[in-house]
Amino acid sequence: MGVIFLVVVLVLVLAGWVLLLAFAGSAFLLVRRIAASASRRVGASGGRGTARFLGTMWLIGKRSFDVDTVGLDFFDWGIRLAGPGFFWRLMTPVWEARYEDLTEARLVIAPTQRGIRLRAGDGGDEVIFWTDQGSDVLDRLEQHLVPVGRAADQVPDPPPIL
Repeated sequence: MGVIFLVVVLVLVLAGWVLLLAFAGSAFLLVRRIAASASRRVGASGGRGTARFLGTMWLIGKRSFDVDTVGLDFFDWGIRLAGPGFFWRLMTPVWEARYEDLTEARLVIAPTQRGIRLRAGDGGDEVIFWTDQGSDVLDRLEQHLVPVGRAADQVPDPPPIL
């Protein structure tokens, strides 16, 4: 009787772990799919990185991503916003733009944050990169002849992180 009970408990515990892993895997794949669908890529290679800033990314009309989970990387070809490290890179969208495609980089102020709004292309594709280093980011972009605006626009706070 004791052996049968032990085997049943072992099978139930194993089944619970399998269900937990299946749920975690499904949740990861869902978040990854959402991140991939919100991405904007220009097909550029990694290139040589020249600077990096950490902050938060808000894809206007889409999603907001947590504090210090997004890196703004400068390359010789353009910029890339993506999660730092392997894990965050899988969980956050990638937003890339060549310097010549950036139509505006402007300081923005929200009730609780400040940062840079980046616009690319004719379609008005835009993202806000929340950072306290906005002037440094604009200086870097200006070196690459990107039109910058230092007069800050008022914007709302991003929606809560889901």
